[in-house]
Amino acid sequence: MKNLRIIFLIVSLIAIILVCAACKNNNETVPNENNEPNTTTNTNVEPEPEEQNDRDVIIKGNEEEVKKRLDKALDIYFEDAFDVRADDVKITRLKIFSPEEEETDERLADLHLMEEEIAFEVEFDVHPAPGVDPNVFTFANGEIDGDWVRNKYNCGILRLDSEEGQYRITSIGTSF
Repeated sequence: MKNLRIIFLIVSLIAIILVCAACKNNNETVPNENNEPNTTTNTNVEPEPEEQNDRDVIIKGNEEEVKKRLDKALDIYFEDAFDVRADDVKITRLKIFSPEEEETDERLADLHLMEEEIAFEVEFDVHPAPGVDPNVFTFANGEIDGDWVRNKYNCGILRLDSEEGQYRITSIGTSF
């Protein structure tokens, strides 16, 4: 058991070193007026919005940014988990747990959340895409109201996917 811990620590340290080296090597240079490489980094050029990913924004503790990422993550979750699309998702109430709450709330204390993980509770309404049966969205809770499924409640974990650079729901349900 002790050997496994040592191996895990070594592998973790190697991964951290590789990530740091990749970040250092990714420091691009900008040509000067003679079109020769310059040794300074151009910090004035901002990436185009479509080039910017979630790795570029710290969202933990920022409710507005979490809400944006959760909106998108819910769409992805519905498609991945149930192979259905939602036309619209309206978050009606959002509770984001602070790092302190993550440690002290008895429902979350045993989860040992990482820095890139965000615990949340959400109430929302969902409008299924054309051709999608609204009953699909009433799993566990929710009420059909015309074209909408209203009063959905879930709690879960939003986590930054390091490969894709976007937040995904890694755990969701009616309780933690």
